[in-house]
Amino acid sequence: MSRVGRGVPTIFLPALCVYPIWLTIGIREDALVSAVVNYYPMMVAMVLGSMIAGSTPLGGGVVAFPVSVLVLGFSPDQGRDFSLLIQSVGMTAASFLIFYKKRCLLSGCEDAMVIFSILSVIGMIVGFECFSGLSPYVVNIMYTTTVACIALVLAYFDVVARRRKAVVNDRSAGGNDAGKTHQRSMTKVSDDISDSDIESEIIREGPHVDSSCVPLETTISNVSDSAGSDRRWMATTFTMYICLPVFATAGGILSSQIGSGADIAFYFYGCVYNATQSRHGYSRSGNTEGKIGGNTLTAGSVIIMANTSIFGSILRVTTQKDSQAIVDDRVYQALMACIPIVVLGAPVGSLFLTQSNQQRLKYLFYVLGILQLAVFGIIKIGNDYLTWSAILGLLSFVMICLVTHHTLSSRYGEKGSVTFES
Repeated sequence: MSRVGRGVPTIFLPALCVYPIWLTIGIREDALVSAVVNYYPMMVAMVLGSMIAGSTPLGGGVVAFPVSVLVLGFSPDQGRDFSLLIQSVGMTAASFLIFYKKRCLLSGCEDAMVIFSILSVIGMIVGFECFSGLSPYVVNIMYTTTVACIALVLAYFDVVARRRKAVVNDRSAGGNDAGKTHQRSMTKVSDDISDSDIESEIIREGPHVDSSCVPLETTISNVSDSAGSDRRWMATTFTMYICLPVFATAGGILSSQIGSGADIAFYFYGCVYNATQSRHGYSRSGNTEGKIGGNTLTAGSVIIMANTSIFGSILRVTTQKDSQAIVDDRVYQALMACIPIVVLGAPVGSLFLTQSNQQRLKYLFYVLGILQLAVFGIIKIGNDYLTWSAILGLLSFVMICLVTHHTLSSRYGEKGSVTFES
């Protein structure tokens, strides 16, 4: 592996495996030319969509869906099948790059990723078998609105966290300046005091030291640490045994209906996990120990969506009994057109998962989270005023909650307030 990596850039290794198979199938089925001619708009869209898939938890569907519906006229089921099939190629290529070049991003969340992947596949099976009668229109409304609300909440708390960090840095800088000033003044005073004066001062001050305070402080510290450990254990138990199964199963069900969802479900689970750790003492004094970083959450979401899309594609391709449920030929043609794009674009997107780009990728996620709702609304909701009323009502409720949180935090301080960090 290392020798190959020196001769060929790592980003091309998945393509070297996929391109021969793609060419063989395309030539054998005489589908290459017709696929490119009929679905070149999707190819252009997936240049951006594949990079978004590799660098954000939203996946390439945020670009592919409006193009497939508005330009190509796909039905929701066809859009779902295309999303699963194309992500099984692009996300897998991006996952390879993450495992090979950025394995450090996965440190600390491997167990959660494995459990989440298994439960999301189970949720997908449940979704295919039990929720096939759900209206894709309703599911898409719920998904896009939820993602938009999540983007709003995370954007707000990101701004709050950055302001707190700036305040802490200012206080630290002020404290250092004050300490230096105090040290200079003490040095000046000490020059004016004789050794005998210092000795007499030490003798006078010595008896005032109350040694009984030491064991009491130690006892209080031990009790506090014990209580904090109990709270941390309860918080970890809640996130691992309640939140994780719920988010993973819901993400799998969403993926079975619209071809995406497990990735954003894992990302939001990580934000909830970080919030519980912050609430119960893992981030005292700005320490981020015990939390999952934003790039780690994104890398994990890419791998989880790759796993989910692979099994989802297998389930869809092997469905043969019901002629109405078979994957449409148009989906396969669009897949043939886009495979050479995503097998390179998704790994390129994953290359941006660096510490220097983390904040930029957060901003991209916030913008896309709102944009995908707006695009879906223009394309599918249209003049459905009842649906728009429900969406705006939910968004207004979220905004009111955020304003209330900001008001209470400003009035009563930040102690005890919950922050979602990614």
